[in-house]
Amino acid sequence: MQPIGDGVRMSRDGAALGSRDHRDRRAVALPDSKAQPGSHGGGPKHTLRGSNVGYDWTMTSVASSTRLYTADEFDLLPEPEDGGKMELDDGKVVIEMPVNLRHGRLQGLIFMALQLFVARFDLGMVFVETSYRLRDTPGTRHRVRGPDVSWLCADRVPDQSQWDRGAVRTIPDLAVEVWSPSNRAAEMQRKVDQYFEAGTPVVWIVRPAQRTVTVLRPGGESKTLGIDDTLGSEDAGFPTPGFELRLRDLFG
Repeated sequence: MQPIGDGVRMSRDGAALGSRDHRDRRAVALPDSKAQPGSHGGGPKHTLRGSNVGYDWTMTSVASSTRLYTADEFDLLPEPEDGGKMELDDGKVVIEMPVNLRHGRLQGLIFMALQLFVARFDLGMVFVETSYRLRDTPGTRHRVRGPDVSWLCADRVPDQSQWDRGAVRTIPDLAVEVWSPSNRAAEMQRKVDQYFEAGTPVVWIVRPAQRTVTVLRPGGESKTLGIDDTLGSEDAGFPTPGFELRLRDLFG
């Protein structure tokens, strides 16, 4: 399992992903001070576990299919009738229900901060819940993920003729996932592992309850930033210095 940083791994305890009526009131809580804001770490040593944090737990839910789909078949599926986001996890369609107000606001603020900087320096494009083909090789179980916010560098943005052809046939340079009430630790760990296996160099995990952002890179490199810290260009993987996103502005 790919470590998610600060020596942290997501736990795999609890109900299986795919229970639509799952209402386990848990979100990530850091197990010890080594993953506290401002810390840095190396290999996999610790586990992120759940705790009660006062979300509206009825706002999101996750359901998954039993049939296996290819990425091409996935692109042809209709949108969920009740809204929400669809992903493909090793061939299984996963549906995440619409998010709550706090989640949506964080998505918007992160998008705006990234977009302003990326547009200013012509660094590519920033997206919200855009689908990427993380794996579509014949003979494998295909993966399509739609991070809450993502950045794609300029030299890998597809030609406009491909914009309406389903999931993007590349990987994000930055994937941002906001921890939702329905997310289980094992589910989030799985997403992070799949991003890194596909080649994404940076993943952010945003925890609304803890008011932290963990910046993750392959191999276990990570740091967790708290309310008094600021995300910079290096944290996003930008080649141009000067990006700043104060977590106090994000969570305030």
